[in-house]
Amino acid sequence: MADDTLSRIEEILKGAPALTPEKKAELFGLLGKLREEIANLDPEHARAAENVVAQAKVLTLQALSPDHDRESLRHALSALAGSVQRFEQSHPQLVQFTNRICTALSNMGI
Repeated sequence: MADDTLSRIEEILKGAPALTPEKKAELFGLLGKLREEIANLDPEHARAAENVVAQAKVLTLQALSPDHDRESLRHALSALAGSVQRFEQSHPQLVQFTNRICTALSNMGI
């Protein structure tokens, strides 16, 4: 499921006219690293990882929507950050890549 969700996020990014090729490449690189990290998780943590990926998808969809609501965006970012915090101790790479994705989106004004 995580792989499907990450693929969907990549498809959304491919079709995002507001993103420059450089920004798309940056996000694709980060998503690739996130995909690798999730693939290396042990089975007991897979469900929590799926939750992180699903929340990243929601945030991406909201951020790229031309009529996105700032409050909804803040809520989605907060939910994602909460999920990521639970991984911080045992999965530092997953946290790092997820935070970098959020930062990249924020720096793009999304």
